[in-house]
Amino acid sequence: STLNVHVAGQEESPLLGGELGGRIQPSKCSWRVKSAPPVGTISVEEIELRLVKDGASMWRDLLKKAYS
Repeated sequence: STLNVHVAGQEESPLLGGELGGRIQPSKCSWRVKSAPPVGTISVEEIELRLVKDGASMWRDLLKKAYS
């Protein structure tokens, strides 16, 4: 029912966090880091999150309540 994305060593400052718009199936969710197009001469990587909803309900937003 919640999502938190942290960088190792920075547990107090999540990149993304909050209460999800509904329930998910954690065992079916995944994440990966992948290369993205460079920004000028800087190499860029993206974090890709794949969430699987629990049921077919519609969510108004990904996060019902974001952590600040």
